[in-house]
Amino acid sequence: MRLMRFVLFPSFLATLSLTGCHQTQMQPLPGSAHPAYTITDLGVGMPLAINNQGQVVGHFPAGAFPNSNGFPYFHGCLWDKGKRIDMPTLGGWYSEARSINDSRQIIGTATVAGKGESDADVTHTCLWDGHKLTDLQADPRFHRTSAIHITKSGAVYAVSPPQPPKGQFHLWLYPSGFGPGVRRDVGVIGGPKIKPMFINDSGMVVGTWKTGEKHNTTDTVGVQRAFVWHRGDRKWTDLGTFGGRDSEPAGLNNFGQVIGDAMLTDDPVTHIWRDHAFLWEKGKMQDLGTLAGGHRSRPCAINSKGQIIGYSDIKGNPLGSRPVLWEHGQIKNLTKLIPSGTQWVGLDGATGINDRGQIVGGGIVAYDEPKKGTYRSHAYLLTPR
Repeated sequence: MRLMRFVLFPSFLATLSLTGCHQTQMQPLPGSAHPAYTITDLGVGMPLAINNQGQVVGHFPAGAFPNSNGFPYFHGCLWDKGKRIDMPTLGGWYSEARSINDSRQIIGTATVAGKGESDADVTHTCLWDGHKLTDLQADPRFHRTSAIHITKSGAVYAVSPPQPPKGQFHLWLYPSGFGPGVRRDVGVIGGPKIKPMFINDSGMVVGTWKTGEKHNTTDTVGVQRAFVWHRGDRKWTDLGTFGGRDSEPAGLNNFGQVIGDAMLTDDPVTHIWRDHAFLWEKGKMQDLGTLAGGHRSRPCAINSKGQIIGYSDIKGNPLGSRPVLWEHGQIKNLTKLIPSGTQWVGLDGATGINDRGQIVGGGIVAYDEPKKGTYRSHAYLLTPR
């Protein structure tokens, strides 16, 4: 079942603080004497995306809930020119910055405080520019949208919630962006069994659809597979799997290249379930594989050059992960491409890449040098040399 990923880096590691003694001290990554990247420590937090200006968005632990024994809440943030800017909320505890374009328009979420003490916060989609936070849920045009995308020209695509009487999802185009102006119905994507997730500048949509099958008698989620829909299509297209039951997209670029992961059959010897990253283009799905001996990999982002970043497990450590780059038909372990002699003791999955080849992700760094054996999760930026 696809209820849980094999790593927990996105939010869990953002607050990870490891304290140990000399016997359990973690060793710095060996790196390379001829590194392909420089590595920059962005500080505490978890980055999720980077634009072509090198501006990075994500989230960081902003504080702890009262009387929670230190249990954290997170705020979105923007890393720009060496500074971290805190993203506000809409009165609730949480916010998150998820994507950023080259005009510093940021799409994210923020919570509205519940009306009563026992009521949970409600999450709204928001637009942020590093200063002003706009609640898009308050705009009838974007209320309950399930996917939204800002094009390079500033136009906006948005998927409306299911419309009666058949519960169909429509893709709408707002040529003037978030300002006043007419909207255009681009077309019907599909009915209630689909979930649109990502859109590109040409109005291509990818997401998941429910097949109606169950993994077992207690399964409440069901089998889901990736789909793609182009403007003008009368029906979306199932991307399939590598022999397993499920697949899921992770994004796409403006050249129609789709990335995601798809299940294979279980390993015939160990019976471990296998899940591999894929690249889909021009009707064909390519298995991107894993690092040597691994069983699972997952892409997180693709740039306009077709470079893909994500993570893979390794032989003998199915619950661990390494950040990887897929390019020119090869998979590369990014931990082996940074300089030697750094304070980094671990790099987790890579989460974003821009067209300059800069990569962001989260990792573990040693800090407080006199106090050996103390570590913290920080955000990193890799820049090609």
